[in-house]
Amino acid sequence: MIQTTYIQWLATVGLTVGTGAIALFPLPGIADDTPTPPPQPGITRPSDAACLITPVADGVEVAQVWSDRPFFLWKNYPRGAMRTVEVQSRDAQFISFTYTLFRATVSGETQISYVGTSLERGQVYQWVAYSDTMSAAQVIPFEVMSDDEYEQVAIELEAAEQEWQTAGLLPEEQVLERITFFAERGLWSDAMRVAFTVPNPSEELLDYQELVMLSACSG
Repeated sequence: MIQTTYIQWLATVGLTVGTGAIALFPLPGIADDTPTPPPQPGITRPSDAACLITPVADGVEVAQVWSDRPFFLWKNYPRGAMRTVEVQSRDAQFISFTYTLFRATVSGETQISYVGTSLERGQVYQWVAYSDTMSAAQVIPFEVMSDDEYEQVAIELEAAEQEWQTAGLLPEEQVLERITFFAERGLWSDAMRVAFTVPNPSEELLDYQELVMLSACSG
């Protein structure tokens, strides 16, 4: 059953074709209960930019993250490799004014976890990505889940983890279930944190990581 669920989960990573819109979205069948797919998120990516994978949403929605220390994932290209990543906050009184909370040089890397001061729940921040070949940065807004929403997800996750343990799932099987748990809720930053930061990942998880990087972006 776990293998079937895993194969179904692999099918959840997709590419929105046309005008360079990049998307990750769950499809029916990634878990025992078929989740309702959320609106397909996406951004328009210039040809000389790195491909931002998560957190990313469309022009209407704002990506939501559960952790107050979000995880950022992208894919580099020969004509658009990421150079610097920043997390910025907007001034409450002067929206046009931003200040940097976190900055890291990431040349050659494709992922990073936020390690600055814990972000405030319920607040919107922005992921600012500078590519080697672009004069302007890519700016992606994201929202840290509110306290009430965070607690609800935490309760659900704890209950799910108890079920997995009671069912006797192996640690590597529980990792796949945890990825699915966050993905079903549209929390892609948190799902990818699980997928890409597990120590000693299983062969299945390594295969999934490769599929994400291949399938999430084109070009």
